[in-house]
Amino acid sequence: MRTALLFLLFLAAVPCFAATKTTISGSISQAADGDTLSLQIPYVYIGEPKKSEITTQNGKFAFSFDLEQARAVQLNYKNQTMRLYLEPGDELALDIEKKDDAWQPRFSGKGAANNQFVTQFYTQFAEAFNANFMTEKVKSSTVDVVEMYLFAQRKQQTEWINKYTDIANVSSDCKAFVNHETTYNYYNYIIGHPIIVANSKKDMLVSRLPQSVVEGINDDLANNTAAINSPAYRQFLVHYTTYFTSESNKFMKFTDYATSLNMKYNYARQHLKDFAFVYAVSHFTYDLCEKVSPETLKKVYGGLEEADKSQQYTAIVRQKCADWINAKMPEPSAQADAGGKGKSKGKSKGSKNSGKSEGTSASSPVSNFRAVDLEGKQVGLDQFKGKVIYVDFWASWCGPCRQQFPFAKTLHDKFTAKQLKQLVFLYISIDDNVDKWKKSIESLGIKGYHTLSTGGWGSEAARAFGLSSIPRYMLIDKKGNIADANAKRPSSEEIASDITKLLNVKK
Repeated sequence: MRTALLFLLFLAAVPCFAATKTTISGSISQAADGDTLSLQIPYVYIGEPKKSEITTQNGKFAFSFDLEQARAVQLNYKNQTMRLYLEPGDELALDIEKKDDAWQPRFSGKGAANNQFVTQFYTQFAEAFNANFMTEKVKSSTVDVVEMYLFAQRKQQTEWINKYTDIANVSSDCKAFVNHETTYNYYNYIIGHPIIVANSKKDMLVSRLPQSVVEGINDDLANNTAAINSPAYRQFLVHYTTYFTSESNKFMKFTDYATSLNMKYNYARQHLKDFAFVYAVSHFTYDLCEKVSPETLKKVYGGLEEADKSQQYTAIVRQKCADWINAKMPEPSAQADAGGKGKSKGKSKGSKNSGKSEGTSASSPVSNFRAVDLEGKQVGLDQFKGKVIYVDFWASWCGPCRQQFPFAKTLHDKFTAKQLKQLVFLYISIDDNVDKWKKSIESLGIKGYHTLSTGGWGSEAARAFGLSSIPRYMLIDKKGNIADANAKRPSSEEIASDITKLLNVKK
């Protein structure tokens, strides 16, 4: 029996059931009167969990609290830690004997079968679920060696679960949790291998995993809301987002925290949903908020605030980061946060646009940019020289982008056939998936000239035009120069006039 008995952290994403009284009571051998026990209940998975403390009397203890969904709690006594899986209404009795510097628990009462199952599982496979052991193994081994070890461990774990003699008395939620732990512990240390190794070295490179290793590690695996209770799943989300953000950064370490947070947030908006998005973004924001600019923090916090329906994670982030969130900053440009979860920051009617953006100044040439059209042909902006170009930067996953498309159709109809011969409505998508890009064009009925610059925020379009949020609009004059780098949206009453002025300028 190990000194520390491993167990689960179990928490629902959004509390939505009536709370039910739940109890843990029992005794600890050799405990003296007045010894302190603490019980940690993590209502959210960032920050410090809620802690209750009591003192023992005659070696006995008792905790009573409300649970609205199955959770895990952590019982601490001196240098011992025990984690217990609890469901609403459990009346768990826990008698602990100390032998050879190890705790030997005996469970009875409602919830006993679940906790016996969990305790035996983590005792049997303690090495593979020991973060310190696995981190050192990853740092000292190639990814192939780690993968073979984890593959063998997962096989043994699955066989052990299938042969567990009292499995009929274990709840379906508890069985699902342990299965998620088995699955995500495997994937966590595979996708996390380059990150753990890179963080242990001083060089700036992050290793690229072989494609054969990455296969199967995708958005569907990441967006498994049913696995939210698994610590291995949550750590997997952190490594998953970090690895693929590093890929967007050409597998280079980030040289500043603001870029790191911004790119992780943007990647999460494109690929994560629901709890996966909320947890990943709150995790990175909580860790980095004191190290980034107010502008970056406000953008990320705004997206988190809108996505976090329970406001539990938002509240924890705000508690720590309030000074930075409330810090004054210059007025933002007329853009919306990427991914459809942020709030539009468009300018009010009648406001003037300076025509300057963070990455491309007005009147700068754009002839070197290339993208791919619907037929797979290379397209350059220079081929439209002699015409006015209204550029729409978008992606299929961007909600604010999609909201503008009906207005774009109305905008088209405002110009005569003669004017349309001198005008190009150019759409540049930064989607990663060609099929999603094409299906969105068809389903949304978007009319115009369509091109794709794959790679999201690491795409050629994002780099060439300094994109950090979409939708983004741009006006290019007949000479091929940028006339307005932050042009008005299709929904603006003034955009048609802005285009017409450029149409009336002679070549």
